[in-house]
Amino acid sequence: MATRGSLQIPILRPKHSSSCCRAQLARPTPKAGGQSERAASEEEPAGRAREESGAAVSGLRLLAGTSGFSYKEGKGPFYPEKLSAKGMLAYYAGRLPIVEINNTFYRLPKPDVLAGWRAQVPPTFRFAIKAARRITHLKRLKDCAGELGYLLETLAALGPALGSVLFQLPPFFKRDLPALQAFVALLPEGAKAAFEFRHDSWLEPEVF
Repeated sequence: MATRGSLQIPILRPKHSSSCCRAQLARPTPKAGGQSERAASEEEPAGRAREESGAAVSGLRLLAGTSGFSYKEGKGPFYPEKLSAKGMLAYYAGRLPIVEINNTFYRLPKPDVLAGWRAQVPPTFRFAIKAARRITHLKRLKDCAGELGYLLETLAALGPALGSVLFQLPPFFKRDLPALQAFVALLPEGAKAAFEFRHDSWLEPEVF
């Protein structure tokens, strides 16, 4: 898969499927004695659950989380019944190491909102952000240097809490390798980008 500055895995959605498994891979940080950074420490709230949700895969860390953190349907099964909406993110981040933010597909939050999210989570927590539909669905990766620059500049407010940016391509978007290559070339060095290819024509060796 075409990437720049980081190792990512493709996100594949089977035909006729309404859901998709998504993952963020991050290289472990070496520590003294050759040990790698763990997903969470035993001292953190629900530390064991957080640690088990960050599994090592071939020298990398696989971070498992959910799509969104503020659904009221989560009260009872996951969140305490009386937990306020403002307390959901901190509660979630104490138990899982990553969350995917989907509403950025429609509208990007202001930097101060993103900074507020960052302040509520542990240093090891990560946000996976879905890119704006203007980039992926309307312009289909073409002529969107301005939109991409604005997206990355705004997301900088998350600092190290920013995981990957997910570029979810529409299911009717057929393989366009020149467009993908030109878009990847726009990504700054060190940017973490993941692509979700939803049309079968993308599933060719030349793409990966």
